[in-house]
Amino acid sequence: MRSLRHFLAISLAILGFIPFFVEAATTAPDLVSYQGRLYDSSGNLLGGTGTTYCFRFSIHTTASGGSQLWPAGAPTPDQLQVRYGVFNALVGTADSLAGYDFSANPTSYLQIQVAPFSGSCGAYETLTPRQQIVSAGQSKNADTVDGADVGTGANNILKLTAAGAISIAGNATIGGGALGLGTASSQTGSIAFSNSTNANTLTIQSGVTSASYSLTLPPAQGAANSVLTNDGSGILSWSTSGCPACVVNGSSISALTNTVQPTADVPALSLRQTTAVGPTTDIFSISDSPGTGLLLRVTSMQGIILSPAAGQAVATSLATGSSATFAATGAPSTDLLSVTNAGQLPTVDNIAGLAVSYTAANNANTHSGANISITPGTSTGTIHGVQVSATAASATGGLLNGIMLNGPGVAGLGTDTALKIGTGWDRGIQVDSGNIYLKSVTPGIAPGAAITGYSQLYAADRLGISMPHFQSGDASTEIIRPSARDTHLVTVPASSAGAMVSDGATHSTLGTAALINNQVVGIATRFTSSAGVRNIGYSTTNTFYYRGTAGVGSASGFSYKSRIYLDGVLTNYTSTTTGTRMFFGMMSGTLGNLNVDHPVLHRVGFSYQPNTDAANFYFASCDNTAGGCVASRQNTGMALAVDKVYELEMRCELGCTTVYWEIQNLTDNTRQTGSVNTTLPAAATSLRAVSGMYALSTTARSFGLKQASYETPY
Repeated sequence: MRSLRHFLAISLAILGFIPFFVEAATTAPDLVSYQGRLYDSSGNLLGGTGTTYCFRFSIHTTASGGSQLWPAGAPTPDQLQVRYGVFNALVGTADSLAGYDFSANPTSYLQIQVAPFSGSCGAYETLTPRQQIVSAGQSKNADTVDGADVGTGANNILKLTAAGAISIAGNATIGGGALGLGTASSQTGSIAFSNSTNANTLTIQSGVTSASYSLTLPPAQGAANSVLTNDGSGILSWSTSGCPACVVNGSSISALTNTVQPTADVPALSLRQTTAVGPTTDIFSISDSPGTGLLLRVTSMQGIILSPAAGQAVATSLATGSSATFAATGAPSTDLLSVTNAGQLPTVDNIAGLAVSYTAANNANTHSGANISITPGTSTGTIHGVQVSATAASATGGLLNGIMLNGPGVAGLGTDTALKIGTGWDRGIQVDSGNIYLKSVTPGIAPGAAITGYSQLYAADRLGISMPHFQSGDASTEIIRPSARDTHLVTVPASSAGAMVSDGATHSTLGTAALINNQVVGIATRFTSSAGVRNIGYSTTNTFYYRGTAGVGSASGFSYKSRIYLDGVLTNYTSTTTGTRMFFGMMSGTLGNLNVDHPVLHRVGFSYQPNTDAANFYFASCDNTAGGCVASRQNTGMALAVDKVYELEMRCELGCTTVYWEIQNLTDNTRQTGSVNTTLPAAATSLRAVSGMYALSTTARSFGLKQASYETPY
């Protein structure tokens, strides 16, 4: 980077340093516009097409040295763009100019410091000389006079309105003398109180709280305790009868009738307690007839207390456009609205502390049964839109839900969402304790239709257990497997050799292996038979999978998954004389054992025997007995076809009393599932993973292995 030393050429001829304080603006901005041009020590313009630099601005008493007037501390950096040397700054953005009085320092100078910016500000260089702050032409028509604004608010200089009147928003105080209306004491004057609502008030207030004050009116009429009455035309006069509103001290009013129509400013009834009473003493109360209980009480400390009798309710009826509001007139120090049933436990079902029943309108508007609007403060405190605090754990057998969202129960024509998190949040959901539970839905069916731009996470029963599923916006679904990794993973390399690559165990192959890549199956390894080698396929050399119980063998339980495809002519597989025996699963033997129908071994998996299995895949479990190896076979219902991609999967949990299986035709998007719990391989017998076939004739046939994985889950 070029040196920043001596690189500033100030362009003051057009903009320079101008405080924009003009009379036309109601409130002058606390910002000062400044434009400059940035050079390096060789006179080259800096910034190029746009580079960010750090700027610090401060105001001083002299062109050099002197005292700093603004800001009070170290200047706050401001990042500005410099394009071909030119930068524009609004001084007062990083450090406010609101408290700085230019009139108090008529001669002052602006100091500029610049530093390179690369994620943070580098070392600053002070530019010289400082620029003197001078006035602009419009400053002759100033926004303030000696620091004071023109107007009718606090600390303003009064101005006349267009009609030549003086308008005062606050109070007018006369320190001595009197306020006279008219030109002579014999003339009549008037005082008019006006506002937008015509709610006119005359207040007489002594400057000392304990002092008394008096209002002198024309000579009193009648006896003491006379009251002022209104004759209906606004003229007050003294009266001792027909009192529409009376002050009663020390006694109760058994009956009160008001014959005067109340207005917006005059209540029909006003009660005021003038003597001190206890904090729970009733100032005012209303009892139901014939006086069986207090319905409404007003006390000095407890406020308003509503106590309806059993079976009664407190109801507020709101007309169109009306609302009920609880407004704090001071800083809250307790809950603004509290609902409690302390000491009064419910005795019937479905009782709520706060219930909202809201029916939306039959239109396209947005409605809310409850709407909470929150405004975070400027501090680092925590604010909750809704907070549910459990004060104790639930009892044995109990169930405590922080929030329960009940759905409509039946499918509707629209979209019903239990919880929707809108945009703008940094975190959608944060879980600090507990777990997230997903209840399984119908296998293979996502809870909702696929939506472009959205993904779904749901649970469904697969292979005998509930597994989380992930569905993307294009409706493709992936199962999130329960184990962390496959013990033995076989992949297909993108090389012409076609050799299989495995992780976790040694393996062996039979037949000719070659790479295939076409539109139907993608990349796979094709195993092809020949006259001399009729067994083809893949198997693990090691036998470290067990249908065991806990503590037997090196592990208990297993899972198997293989993705295959068949090519060629279907009769090469289904013919009873020239077809092909197949097995994909776990067995105690090797690929060579497929040379007979239903080999008597410890085995479990998917098989096809052309002499007995028609045209479907079968699932077989064998306990090394001839009868068991035949009797336990299940027809999967999945047709065997060529040029189709199949995914074969089975799972045996801890203890392995049941083997769950699933076969999918990924080409046609069909699926079959099932389970077997009889004639399983012996508990302690070690098994190897096998994916292969045996040709009944010398006719070449092949199958493609796209992927295989075998694991011990526990």
